[in-house]
Amino acid sequence: RQSYLDDPNEGDDADEAYRKLNLRLNLRQATDADMDRVVDLINRTNQFNTTALRTTIHEITQPEPRRKIMVATARDKFGDMGIIGVLVVTDPVSPSISHFVLSCRVFGFGVEHAMLQSVLRCFSDQTMNAQLVKTPVNGPCQDVFSANGFMFEGEVWVSKGGRPDIV
Repeated sequence: RQSYLDDPNEGDDADEAYRKLNLRLNLRQATDADMDRVVDLINRTNQFNTTALRTTIHEITQPEPRRKIMVATARDKFGDMGIIGVLVVTDPVSPSISHFVLSCRVFGFGVEHAMLQSVLRCFSDQTMNAQLVKTPVNGPCQDVFSANGFMFEGEVWVSKGGRPDIV
């Protein structure tokens, strides 16, 4: 069993807290009905935004070969949180993460790792690139690629395929 917590000594207590919250995560392909929320989350998220890129509904819905827009929805014992994360993979030549954002409401629950690992499984036979643009406010996302087996190669983070162990 893997834990996504910074302190492995707190694993059992945190796992119990998560069970009491009854936190449920659903990762799925975005639908047309999700696109307004997808654009809103990309454009309004600053702390967990790996590229700080903004988009429009027109840009994000343009047909592109093998574009994959993944959304994460969450709910807990208090109710439905709706779409709390977006990860967009484009594939002009090889898969590349163009947007990866996560709502601050779910920081600390490992949602970012679950999303990234799911996408890596979808492209397990290919090399995937990801860019991380550091900003003064996006500290919460600055280790997501290294924590999921990506290696920094020049200007981009690269995953050579397969499912790496998560730290």
